[in-house]
Amino acid sequence: MIETSSSLRKSYKFGSVSLSLLDFDMSPIPKLIMVWVLTKPDAWHFYISHMLKVLRLTPAQWANAKKELIEKGFFIQLREHNQAGKLVWKNEFNDDPLKGADHE
Repeated sequence: MIETSSSLRKSYKFGSVSLSLLDFDMSPIPKLIMVWVLTKPDAWHFYISHMLKVLRLTPAQWANAKKELIEKGFFIQLREHNQAGKLVWKNEFNDDPLKGADHE
């Protein structure tokens, strides 16, 4: 195979992801989800259903990925009462597990 150089020209704003995430011991779908989430603006709010649609994931794939993300410390899901007293889910993604990684 002939070695050729490649370049990338971007027309859109971009986000960045720590290289530690790409090397993190995790399955591909949870990594995909974290890359997608971490490239969004700070304090960005979204619906899980929107994420599944954009990433073309099934609810079963999300259930498996969510379990792994929780186990690895990237995702927290809590049930709370809102101001009206109704039970609601609070979901939070974070990059805390990457803070001690060697690859930065």
